[in-house]
Amino acid sequence: MLRKFLWSGIAAVVLISCSEPKPPADIYTPVSYTDIEGWSTQVVDTLAVFTTNCKRFKTTETPLHNNENYGTHSWWRQFCEELKNTPVEQQQAVFEQRLQPMRIEAESSFFTGYYTPQLEGSRTKSALYNVPLRGKPKDHITLNLKDFGLEPQTIIGKVHGQRLIPYDTRAGIEQEAEVEVLLWLKNDIDKFFLQIQGSGVVQLDDGTLTTVGYLTNNGHRYVPIGRVLRDQGHLAPDNISMQSIRDWLQNNPQQRQLIFNSNPRYIFFRELAAPQGAAGYALTPNISLAIDPKFHPYGLPVWVNSTRTQDSSTWQQLMLTHDTGSAIKGAVRGDIYFGHTQQAELYAGHQQSPGQFIVFWPKL
Repeated sequence: MLRKFLWSGIAAVVLISCSEPKPPADIYTPVSYTDIEGWSTQVVDTLAVFTTNCKRFKTTETPLHNNENYGTHSWWRQFCEELKNTPVEQQQAVFEQRLQPMRIEAESSFFTGYYTPQLEGSRTKSALYNVPLRGKPKDHITLNLKDFGLEPQTIIGKVHGQRLIPYDTRAGIEQEAEVEVLLWLKNDIDKFFLQIQGSGVVQLDDGTLTTVGYLTNNGHRYVPIGRVLRDQGHLAPDNISMQSIRDWLQNNPQQRQLIFNSNPRYIFFRELAAPQGAAGYALTPNISLAIDPKFHPYGLPVWVNSTRTQDSSTWQQLMLTHDTGSAIKGAVRGDIYFGHTQQAELYAGHQQSPGQFIVFWPKL
């Protein structure tokens, strides 16, 4: 029944955007390991994390990604198990024997950073804790056009009468009744940045800790409020960071919600045992990377050669594609997970740097 009356609601969307962009084959260039600047034995730390997730790869011969050069689930599962059973001092050699590094040539490259914020909250609303952190609403519907025999495309909305309509924007959600509230937070600025970061640790008023993480979103596009503050003349172009944005919001409480609402994207949360990315992988500081899944599959090693903006140090690291984010769009676009410390917040807040992206394809 649902399938029948939802069709009219998705038809218009299908006409304008029914296909996923696919990575062009000519942007990948094979390189040797000696060509990878900074390549060294430090990769063993990343491989130790990689081999904890072997079972996440299926045993089937289905492609891991729409770019079939990445190989199959079965290939990666076998390779992961092989590494797991190889002595640590030999793992890099096995890695180099089995995988071909491919440098991605793209018009632009950009690496930002994120962290796990720590917030204060409660399971009960009070005068002190009155900012709702919402779980998934009951009327929230997610469709994949693949189920209708079309090119894969996710559609998020809700049923209104006999039609599927877009889900509410941030402004609409914030005006709704207090339903599906997961926790009550103390600070609305903290909540907004939690929605950008995707996961966080909440210290509850009873002294316990709980972790919350991304569950789903409202289907609207992400608009960075730093750009809004710049365009409106509130922040200078050379002074846009997480810290400067937070300071402006703190000093302008009357305009705060209006600026929040300029980003229509809204994130819904769930409680977790530990911080994890949108793909379900546990996040590891300096190793987990958020990527655009249209171009890269989850769970694989990638090499990032960039700069840590906050202290201008070189960033050369084998990382794992554990996460994604609303603003992560493009083949050479990454978001580095720095952890949950104050130093991590500082690194993440300033991180804005170009760089080089190398992926690894099976040598079949």
